[in-house]
Amino acid sequence: MSGKLESQNSYSSFKTESEVSHSITASSAYPETTFTSNTYHQGLLRGFDELRNEAHLCDVTLIAGNSKFPVHRTLLAACSPYFRSMFTKDAQSSTICRSEGSKYTWFSESIELRGISSEGLRHIVEFIYTGRIPISMSTVQNILAVSRHMQIQPVLDFCMEFLISAIDVNTCVDIIHIAEVFGMPQLEDKATSFMLDRFPDFMKSSQLQKLTFDNMAALLESNDLKAMSEMDVFAATLKWIIEFAFRSCLLEISWFM
Repeated sequence: MSGKLESQNSYSSFKTESEVSHSITASSAYPETTFTSNTYHQGLLRGFDELRNEAHLCDVTLIAGNSKFPVHRTLLAACSPYFRSMFTKDAQSSTICRSEGSKYTWFSESIELRGISSEGLRHIVEFIYTGRIPISMSTVQNILAVSRHMQIQPVLDFCMEFLISAIDVNTCVDIIHIAEVFGMPQLEDKATSFMLDRFPDFMKSSQLQKLTFDNMAALLESNDLKAMSEMDVFAATLKWIIEFAFRSCLLEISWFM
């Protein structure tokens, strides 16, 4: 009996909405304060990542090659303009959107992303769910391809930052070629400037043989070529010509085999 009475008393202590509003109005001298959590977004991502790892509430599967990635379309649409367009505009118009030659509707259970690597897609999915992504010279091209396809701007910025920091005599030509493929003129200019400044050291590296004819011509025509006499430039050019001719012969031989 006493337990029932205590329960009734506890509930009777709650005020109605009008009573609460009246009492708060009487204390309106305190201004409204907005609180922002610095950890809320991390917890939100962590929650989505746990759901993904446990295969809970995933409503679409991304496919690249032989790999499948169950994910949440809401999160994809929130961070990728590519998927937002696919999932929202198509849903509103009831039309069919196209992805690399294949047809998908907003309610498709799986989406095949052709022309991108499964390894690159794995890195991007991990970034979407964690905000972290490891980048190396061996992975940066795959990551660039997927992030550009899915329009993930933060990852594109990370790749640019990584490649700029990675420019040295052993990587500069590789980085120029990456910049050419992915349309990154700022990166190409920085790598080219480095080669012009360090041309004597560069000509001793294995990167020399990777220069295309256009690359070499642009270097030799530049007024910013540093610290070399005309004789040194001639010797470096002759070395490149010999290696370029050797590579061309190998290509022709392999074509006939």
